[in-house]
Amino acid sequence: MPHILGEIGLEEGDLPDHSTLVKAFDRFEMKIWRVLLRLSAQLHDLSGHAAIDATFFDRENASKHYCRRTNYRVQTLKATALIDTESQAVLDVHCTVDVLHHSLN
Repeated sequence: MPHILGEIGLEEGDLPDHSTLVKAFDRFEMKIWRVLLRLSAQLHDLSGHAAIDATFFDRENASKHYCRRTNYRVQTLKATALIDTESQAVLDVHCTVDVLHHSLN
């Protein structure tokens, strides 16, 4: 997103390929991500009021290439975030994926 890159003073060529980032992020255990989330939320003055935002995505069409490679059929992805209403700090995130079929061919 060029407008975001401009805001943070980067050019498109400054960023690694998205697959590089995905592989790097996959190296961290979930407990590390939880600590990073907690520490980043502590950088904000919290109001004490929070809201839950649950977003549901139908992933069947968007993930056809991935599903073919892995023999999975992903039906849905649901991301639920707990957000401080004043600072907009993300306090917690929970993701679920509904997998309909897995074949060990």
